Amino acid sequence: MEHSRKNKRIKQWCLGCLGLLIVGAAIFALWPKSEQQKRAEAYRMGQKFLRATLKAPDTAKFPSLTRDPGSIMLGIYPPDGSYEMVAWVEAEDFGAIQKKWRCRLKKTWGRWHVTGPCRIFE
Repeated sequence: MEHSRKNKRIKQWCLGCLGLLIVGAAIFALWPKSEQQKRAEAYRMGQKFLRATLKAPDTAKFPSLTRDPGSIMLGIYPPDGSYEMVAWVEAEDFGAIQKKWRCRLKKTWGRWHVTGPCRIFE
């Protein structure tokens, strides 16, 4: 009898911990992101959309937002709140030469989509 009561308490404790974990994960997912986090996410998505246009996407190298911030122009496009970025990319598509690229995208209902040019322009 004592053993079954102990098992019941352990199960209740485990369910309580699981419930707290689920609630914590939901709060974290819904917590508003800082502008810096939004810009970093936009930049990663811009890279993803540009990679889709390359012949050798796995070879693409981009400047880092943290290590090469001067190599990247990233801002908000006022008319619709899209993020617009200009940076360089190096890929086997065009040898070891760095080419400039531009991309404008926006997150709507949790999904990113291109709202302007997303291509090499040099």
